[in-house]
Order: sequence, then C-alpha cells, then structure tokens
Amino acid sequence: GAALPLHTEWFPGWHVAVLRAGRPEGDTAFYLNGYERHGHRHADTLGIIYYAYGKELASDRGYIWDDPRNAWTSCTMAHNIVVVDGSNQNARDRRSRLELFGIGPGVEVVQASASAYSQCSQYRRTCVLVQLGGDATYAVDIFRVTGGKQHQYCFHSNGNLVGLSTEPPQPIDRQHRWLKNLRAVRPRSPFRATWQHQGVRMDLWMLSDVERLIVADAPGWRSDSGKELHAPPVQQILAERNSKSPAGGDGGQDTLVSQFVAVLTPSTRNRSPVLAARLLVNDARTGAVAVQVTLPDRVDTILSLPKSGKVSCSAATLEGQFGFLSADANGTVRKAYLLNGTGLHWEAGSLRLPTASVSLRVSSVAGRTFHLAEPLPPKLEIDGLYLLAADTGYEVESTSRDSIIVRDYPAISCREIRIPLAARFPAPSRTDRSE
Repeated sequence: GAALPLHTEWFPGWHVAVLRAGRPEGDTAFYLNGYERHGHRHADTLGIIYYAYGKELASDRGYIWDDPRNAWTSCTMAHNIVVVDGSNQNARDRRSRLELFGIGPGVEVVQASASAYSQCSQYRRTCVLVQLGGDATYAVDIFRVTGGKQHQYCFHSNGNLVGLSTEPPQPIDRQHRWLKNLRAVRPRSPFRATWQHQGVRMDLWMLSDVERLIVADAPGWRSDSGKELHAPPVQQILAERNSKSPAGGDGGQDTLVSQFVAVLTPSTRNRSPVLAARLLVNDARTGAVAVQVTLPDRVDTILSLPKSGKVSCSAATLEGQFGFLSADANGTVRKAYLLNGTGLHWEAGSLRLPTASVSLRVSSVAGRTFHLAEPLPPKLEIDGLYLLAADTGYEVESTSRDSIIVRDYPAISCREIRIPLAARFPAPSRTDRSE
C-alpha cells in the first residue's frame, strides 16, 4: 500500500503533537497528548509517549475496555505526567491549549497548557526533541505546575529498571491499590534512572530538586485478553515535591510552584549518548529554564520561558520564548534556533527578529483558508511556520496577499490568529521545507 504521509506535526482537532526528529519514515516518535476529556479518554492531558529505535519506551498502558483494571490504566498516575495532590485530573473542562510549535535545525519543540486540575493556575509542559544523527535523539521535558500541595512527576518505561544513581531506595510503610513494592529515597539532584527494554536503554536525568523519589512496581498489563492479560509489572518512579518541603522553593506557602526539568536519552549502546546534563537556570518566579547537555562531540543549550521574556546563562541570552544552540568541541556554534523572540545572543553571534510574533485579524474561514481582514505585512515569510488559532494550531502551507492556507486540516473559526516567528542558523535555502 501507499506510505503514510508522516511528518512532525500538531493534529489541530485531537490536540496531539508528534515529533519525528526530521526522519518521517524513521523509528522515532515523541508524542504529547493534549486531547480533551470525553467518555473514552484517560485522565492524562499533557502525558507523553516516546518511541525510539522502533521500540515504545515511555509508554501508555492502553485501553482495556470494560475490564475493572481500567481504573488503573485510565488514571493520571498510570501515565508519564505530573500528578497533583495524589489525585486524578479533576477539571470538568479538561482542554489543552497549544502555545508554541516549531521545527528548527536539529530541534523540534512543542508547548501546551491545560486546565487539568481545578486547584492549579498553571499546568504547562514544554517538550524538546533534539537530533543526534541517524536514529539517535534525546528529549528535554519541562513541566511547570502552580497550585495544590503535592506534585509528583511520574515516569515509567517498558522493560526493567536496571539502574538508579541515588542511594538504594528503602521500603516505606505506604499502601496503594495498584502500586506495589514501594520504596523511597531522598535524592540529590541531578539523579538518573535507567531502564532496559529489548536491547534499547532509556535514561531519565532529573535535573531539578525533588524532596523524595518513590520507586514502585506498577501494573504492566495492557489488554483484557491474550499475553498482555497478566504481563509482568513495570517499574515506575515518582519524583515528589511538597509545599512545606525545603525543596519546594515557595517559602513554605500553601501554594506549591514546581518546574520539573528532565532529559530523556534512549540508546542502543551500553551507555547514554549524553555525557552530562546540567540545569543552568530554573527560576520558578519567571518560569525561566536553561539546560546544558554535553555530548561526545558537542554541547547543546536549551532556553525556555512559558511566555516571551528574557533568560541568560553562561552560553547565551534569550529574548523570547524558546532558544536552542549547538556548539562543537571548540565552542563554535554550528546550529541555532529562535522561536517567538527578538534575539538569541551568544559570544560570537546572534539571531535577531524585528518582532517576536505577528497577530492578524480574520474576516472569514473556508476549508483550509484563513481570509484576513487586512493584507499580510510585506516581506513576511511564514511558510512552514505554525500559526495559533483559538486553542490549537496549524502549519502554514502558503499565503496570498490577504489569506493563509494551512496544511492538511480544516481551519477553525476564529477572529484572530497569531504567528510566532522564527530565525535559524544556518539560514535555510529556498528549497528547504520543515519536513
């Protein structure tokens, strides 16, 4: 049959992002699930799944129909996500909002927020997939949460947990309906957890401070029949922060503010491709994050803010919402990307834009076309960028004087669209496309 037209994209109706690392037919796919609540949905808005080397590593347990055990597979804690106050996501209208989507040289980024918990004023996830050549990738995961009194960053991978860089976790006197063999340790950050699955290794580097790390055996079954009916357990970690803990960073106030920052590194070798990962900035007040990832032949820097602002670290200064730098062993920047910003500056160079984004009034919508109330600004090159409309987004396919045609999907009715602008180094040729 015909090959599927796979590419990195945001599905505007489903609110699902898939990042494919520049290789649509390859063996990598990173999913951010932002879809809204409905009858067959799990309580996992902003959960992630990570396929690498053709294997599902960071996984979803699936849908097991009317089996009573779907009380576990559908709950928030069964997913790769942040759980607030030990409960399922509880907001009645659990929708997500796309805030940023971009494809740069060797990097792809998506950011979405959600009204997942009624006690949270912020529940926001930024995911960055970085290419290393061939099928090799790593991901940076930034989860910002404000509200509630306890936050648990939950993560599990298929396979077995084979390594933990902390002291050995000790059994704790705590009962849970689904989680067994609970043990805990007070880790010093950064720490690393390693899973092994069918010849593929998955490392999670937790860079931000947490009060307690819980390790547990979670149900591994994924079906109500066949060999998955009684599948062995998977090992899950819960990186925990509490409002009254010193690690809370909130001055002991009742409202907890967390910025979980993790690096996920799959590999087919016995060691991670990442030699070191450091958190250079983690400012809960502004939301600013800067991460440095050291690889055998280069050093990458990722800078992120929840909204356009300013963050500086030893490698660069970002005036915007997202920036990426990759420097070789001699410190020469080989790749750079600025999204929704006016400047990304490093020692020997910079990327600049006259404005971070462009907002345009919409007069009408027909099919895949947004008809604009006024002409597009002159010399505005937006083909291949993502526009934001209502709570979702679309890739721009082409433009005319007063209209924008988007790729693949019907345009949503709205009064205004906003287009986060991008700059990249090296600059793309005229024949380059996002995919």
